[in-house]
Amino acid sequence: MLAANEAVAETLRDRGLHFLRRIHQAPSPEKIQLLQEFMTELGYKTGNLQSRFEQQKLLAAAVGRPEQHAVHFAVLRSLQRAVYSPKEEGHYALASQCYCHFTSPIRRYPT
Repeated sequence: MLAANEAVAETLRDRGLHFLRRIHQAPSPEKIQLLQEFMTELGYKTGNLQSRFEQQKLLAAAVGRPEQHAVHFAVLRSLQRAVYSPKEEGHYALASQCYCHFTSPIRRYPT
């Protein structure tokens, strides 16, 4: 689904057509600071959590531990909500510069 959304978005962009993109901006410094403090309280040593790669390391480190769900929830809460926009601003969480999210309705209905 991710590859399909990127391929469609890139094709529309390359043809100069206007469309809504699903954009997801980087987390705010304040939310990252709160996440960093929470992880420190839980005993995690982390790098700069502004980096999605450091966040992925953190999530991987929590797998199988009693606090796994709390860590996953805290990381999720630190992220900004994705929105639809005609501007090409990228999708932080997916590390994608061109993404349109046209497949979302397809997944909502059982076959």
